Amino acid sequence: MTDNNNVDRRNQPRFPMRAYAQLAYSSKQWEVHILDMSMTGARIALLGEHLFRAGDHIKLFIDSEEIGLHDAEKKNLNLHGQIVHVRDHILGIEQQPTTEKDKELLVLLLAHTDE
Repeated sequence: MTDNNNVDRRNQPRFPMRAYAQLAYSSKQWEVHILDMSMTGARIALLGEHLFRAGDHIKLFIDSEEIGLHDAEKKNLNLHGQIVHVRDHILGIEQQPTTEKDKELLVLLLAHTDE
């Protein structure tokens, strides 16, 4: 019998990252710190009080200059997805780019963090 809580569901490599971003849920936004990210997920730290639960649908906004991509054509990376786990102030999210341009910027971002 397999314990699903211990199964690592990641199918993409995660890259360590230190960047600020905005997490949007409903009509509210929170400042968050991105701890690591892949093409399909991220681990973020939310420093304030929150009531997030697994399954909540969110949006994540990252300024490309914040992460050192000063020459990127698109300045803001927009992702949408849902929270898959909550451990105190650390949230695990499953996300995907909102547009094809966002996907291109995410690929650039992940390549940049691997340098």
